[in-house]
Amino acid sequence: MIKKKTPAFTLIEVLVATTIIAVLTAIGVVSYTSASRNSRDAKRLADVEQIRAALEMYRSDVGNYPASISFGGTLSDGGNTYMSPIPVDPRPSAGGEYDYSGADDDYTLTIYSEKNSANRCFGSLGEKNCP
Repeated sequence: MIKKKTPAFTLIEVLVATTIIAVLTAIGVVSYTSASRNSRDAKRLADVEQIRAALEMYRSDVGNYPASISFGGTLSDGGNTYMSPIPVDPRPSAGGEYDYSGADDDYTLTIYSEKNSANRCFGSLGEKNCP
């Protein structure tokens, strides 16, 4: 009696297919991680622009910048509300939260950039060197 061969995969074919799937999965995870990091950094920059606009409106009405602000809270002068809620870092565990310090005629708003793994500082005249 002659045995009929049943179609099957060889060990080499299974290993090659598994390797290809593993490589494609690794590429996908790296791309997803990079895209997520870039989108959080873009959100941080958008938050900075919104906060800066609210701070400028506050200064034009009150005459100076607030000494401090509470992220997640409200920016108001008692009568007018300029921003509510003030945005918080989309991923505070990544390296830090937003930080603000103000004086009469200037302020420093600090955010953490995941892409550069560094802090970026902004003030009334735009981006500036972090202290």
